[in-house]
Amino acid sequence: MQSLISVIIPIYRVEDYLDRCVASVCKQTYKNLEIILVDDGSDDSCPQICDNWAEKDSRIQVIHKQNGGLSDARNAGLKVATGEYVYFLDSDDYIVEHALERVVSVMEEEKADSVIFGRVKIDEEEKELGASLYEDGVYPLETEQQKLEFLYRKLLQCRIGWEAWNRIYRMDVIRDNQLKFEPNKEIFAEDCCFNLYYTLCAKKIVCIPDHLHYYLIRKTSIMGQQKEVKVNEFIQLAKKGYEKAEALKLNYVMQHYDYIKLCMIAHAIFQMKPEEYAHYANKVIDKQYCKDCYNDLTSQIVFRKIWGIRGGVDKRKKYKAFVKLLG
Repeated sequence: MQSLISVIIPIYRVEDYLDRCVASVCKQTYKNLEIILVDDGSDDSCPQICDNWAEKDSRIQVIHKQNGGLSDARNAGLKVATGEYVYFLDSDDYIVEHALERVVSVMEEEKADSVIFGRVKIDEEEKELGASLYEDGVYPLETEQQKLEFLYRKLLQCRIGWEAWNRIYRMDVIRDNQLKFEPNKEIFAEDCCFNLYYTLCAKKIVCIPDHLHYYLIRKTSIMGQQKEVKVNEFIQLAKKGYEKAEALKLNYVMQHYDYIKLCMIAHAIFQMKPEEYAHYANKVIDKQYCKDCYNDLTSQIVFRKIWGIRGGVDKRKKYKAFVKLLG
């Protein structure tokens, strides 16, 4: 018998795209699904569209709740999910018909804790804008060193993506470790934070080259509205990761956490233009946190391990120029 997959779809002001999204799940070749539509207080026709779908397909259940943001909606779905596996799909995106069958087959064949797959970006006219070029492979995470290296070499450099919607998860890993999505207002990239947590708890992750997900780029989306570099939110993200490693008593990860801190803070800095460094440096709340993981001797080694010899030298110069302005 097929394992049950819980598909959680958070929904807010996507009336033009919701039917396409839900239809792509209902049409999956993998049939044993629990489809959870989380209406996050949407003030358009989405609540009614959700209810209409629930009448059409008995596998669908609808949660109507007050608006709390993307993370809150996903967490609401997790509270009622009963599947062995869970997949999060954004309500303006959609997946190919064999997507879930493909990822579950890999999951069970490899005995993996997560399977990551590729995506194709499209615009509002469904014109393809490019496909992901993720580094497919099998990544064992039995040791803390393997977890750390996977985080700073793969996940935090976006070599396999860091989104929640391009991978499937085991529900027991989430439940056993009490994982949840952190509030959107407190950190940036709540998907990255969740996947950081999940990696620290996982034993094996697999990335496949298949492009199974269509990701819509629209001007009114959350990501489409991002302009200001969220440097303080990235710092908070780094702190959250350390707290989770501490809670899990991962001593090796904690001792080498500068690799993760540098990846996250540097990711924010690399989004800035040099002439913007002073502007953003003035906005940093915890300036000491940024400076603590930068040391003239040890940072040379860390930067080279993360980005290679040539790339490490260039990126270290940028980080150093920013840190100098922190005072």
